[in-house]
Amino acid sequence: MIKRLSQLDLNLWKSIRKLYESAPPAHVYLFYDVIYEPENIDVFFKIVGGEIVGYLLIWKGMRRKACHLWGASQELIANIPYDEKLVIVVHNRKLLDHVTSFLQSKGVLKVREYLDMYVREESFKPFHPEKATKLSPEKEKHVDQLVCLERTRQEEFN
Repeated sequence: MIKRLSQLDLNLWKSIRKLYESAPPAHVYLFYDVIYEPENIDVFFKIVGGEIVGYLLIWKGMRRKACHLWGASQELIANIPYDEKLVIVVHNRKLLDHVTSFLQSKGVLKVREYLDMYVREESFKPFHPEKATKLSPEKEKHVDQLVCLERTRQEEFN
């Protein structure tokens, strides 16, 4: 069954919360946006046996839309809103070919691959500790370096 966020009820809320608690880093955007920005998002959930097995989170920003496609539900792909500036994060590599086929038929497409890593600060052992820097938003230098890095990607950045 496909259910939208506009159909939110107690069971769907419990399923969202359970999903977030099972893997917070993977579902932080979903959980945050459902709580704090429901007017800026649309979500399609694939539900099987009362459990969320996939979702398409569509965030409607001022300059562009962004999507997160999580899970193994190929049928959610048809709900991806095409926009030339769309950024979509595909969490399941098995869906990437299906997503690219769908979007290529609509227009221009660029695929990039990123790796995420997160560890507890106390257990992090950098490969070159002498080069490692603990980032801090209070240090203006770090903010300037981030802005410089983002600008090298040749995309709009504020």
